[in-house]
Amino acid sequence: MAVPLFNAPGSRSPLSLDERKQQAFVQLKSICVPLLSTSRLPPSPSTTATLLSSLATLHDALSSIPDRVFSPPLANYAFFPLSSLLQPSADGRPRGDAVLEGTMRALGMLTKKWRICSDGKGMEDKIRTELWIMVALQLGGPLDPAGPGKGKGKAKEVEKTDESKLAMVEALLELMGHPKPLEEEQLDAEDSDDDDPLGEKIDWTADEPSPYPPSSTASATADQERPPPSAPPIPILFHTLTTLLSLAATPTSLVRLQLAALEALEILVCLYLSVPPPSPTASSADSTSSAPSSKPQGPSPLLATALPGTASTLSRIALSLPSSSAAPSSEPPRPQPSKVVVAALAALSELLFAAVGDEVTIGLRNQATEDRSKGVGTLEELVENFSTSTALAEEDDDKAGALLTTNPPPPEPTPLKGPTLPTPSWLAYTLSSVSSLLASLSPLSSHDSPLVRTALVDLLRQVLERAAETLSGNEGKSVLVEGLLVLSGDEWEQVGEPAREALRSALSSSVPFTSPSTIPGDGFQSVQDLVSSIVRSRLLSLPSSIRRQDDSSIIRSSKIIRVALDLLSSSTASSPLASAGLSFDKWSYTLLSSCDFERIAGAGADGSKGGEGKGMASAWITGGGSSLDGSKEAEEGWPTLRLRNVGDGKARRELERLWEAVGRSAGRGGKESEVVDFFVGVGVGRRWDGMGASAWWVVEGVLRG
Repeated sequence: MAVPLFNAPGSRSPLSLDERKQQAFVQLKSICVPLLSTSRLPPSPSTTATLLSSLATLHDALSSIPDRVFSPPLANYAFFPLSSLLQPSADGRPRGDAVLEGTMRALGMLTKKWRICSDGKGMEDKIRTELWIMVALQLGGPLDPAGPGKGKGKAKEVEKTDESKLAMVEALLELMGHPKPLEEEQLDAEDSDDDDPLGEKIDWTADEPSPYPPSSTASATADQERPPPSAPPIPILFHTLTTLLSLAATPTSLVRLQLAALEALEILVCLYLSVPPPSPTASSADSTSSAPSSKPQGPSPLLATALPGTASTLSRIALSLPSSSAAPSSEPPRPQPSKVVVAALAALSELLFAAVGDEVTIGLRNQATEDRSKGVGTLEELVENFSTSTALAEEDDDKAGALLTTNPPPPEPTPLKGPTLPTPSWLAYTLSSVSSLLASLSPLSSHDSPLVRTALVDLLRQVLERAAETLSGNEGKSVLVEGLLVLSGDEWEQVGEPAREALRSALSSSVPFTSPSTIPGDGFQSVQDLVSSIVRSRLLSLPSSIRRQDDSSIIRSSKIIRVALDLLSSSTASSPLASAGLSFDKWSYTLLSSCDFERIAGAGADGSKGGEGKGMASAWITGGGSSLDGSKEAEEGWPTLRLRNVGDGKARRELERLWEAVGRSAGRGGKESEVVDFFVGVGVGRRWDGMGASAWWVVEGVLRG
């Protein structure tokens, strides 16, 4: 943008930075002095109206002050009347939720300006922590002095309006270090250019003078080099966590409240719970030791402690289930909006990556490998070690008995339960729980909103990519691949294509499924072997799903097999069914017998070989009730052929698409004649029963594929 070197005739010279700061102070003084005086008056309708007007004016004035002009003294001056409003009134009566909402909005804007002051230091950690504690207690209520327990001591949102809760959550976001949007940064940079049209603030003595002030060019670098903000005390941290979870899990008409709570929850996990708490000996140890830091030994204890409850609540939000702490109600749970479900899945993805990501668990996985390698080699060593430990135990018991008879020690106090320390056994148990959690999200693959299904694809893809080695050899990887197979067959390309791309990337990856540092599991060696195993298990379980008339299971299994056959046929030269270790004899007869057609009334349903007892099966074969060309005359000439255990809706269409996939995979593998001849042989040989009709139905789909 061109900057004029001289002012236009008749225009005033631009104000200096000190003059602009003085002007901002005068503007804030004209607002803060009346606001402070009004805050000391007893609550009344007129006082409330005056306070709301002054708070709105203060919010607008703070937002209009440029970042280079704002300074810590101005922040302290503007905060003084706000602190008075956050205290009880003179007569003890509440001022109302509207005043609290306006105060929190002004506090959020003040915090936003305070964090990026022109001096580069921003808000002090002590002030930010005190404000965090104040807002958290206002939002979630006071802490229980007896400590948290079942049904008590856990933060619940206080009885306030949703608008006031939203204002408090937004203020909490700013205190946490809410990231600034890119568009807002660009607008602020343009505004800073207009503040100095003559280039008075440019350092012309520098080697490369820049028209951008240091506050707009070096602030980003300073923010990156600046250490992360310190966390509040652990009780307040978990108080904030439970409050945000409660707000996010409660359906409300103000969807922005749930979205803001989930956004704050994600920041809380990434910036505060993932960082281990400071140790008093850490600084001295780091200063005296020059050895390089070892690999991370799992997630921080705070995150390991918060993981089970947080992950469970986020999954319940995604599934529109009531939280486990909610009171039982006879009314059905209110479904969550699609935006809330998408935000919950995004927060769950960050939580799982921070807890069981490959970079986080590498130390625990290596430790598990070392523990497995340290074992007793022979039976003689085992007996010797057992005898030694038994003798030592008996000696210790004798000494303990003598001490008890002479001078019994005083009873030790009950130790307080601290954070969970990650260990290899903790990792194994957590991975099992994560597998169950991911499996519980399977109903989202049939959610009405494509946005939710797309978010589920992103969750499964990111966990598969960022925690591949951790989940290697674990049931969780099978759940991830199976979920992506289901979503790959989605009707919306915005859902199906990213899922197929994730599976193709996993199939083409050269990283083995298991590695020496992983916890032993099923022993799959590649993603292709895992997909083949899924095809095998689904083919063997599909007949039982059909006999149970479980349409949802039929749709899911058919979709998984169909997509897997297409993926395997495009990535391998051999037949996918042969690579899965399944011949036609192992699955075809059971599947064909379950796909039995209903009989036509009056056509003789006894199945005899006489001319009057052929039933629906023979009518289908001889009459062409399901014509290959699907002509209207054929549909009108014969009644609709109905399967006995499958409805005429989506389940039947998925089965027909499955036979087409079998034909496509057979054609790509050069096995089309073998497949067609097999099913034709079954249809001819079993022409007098239902299996023959089912075989011809399969032949039709195979030929179409």
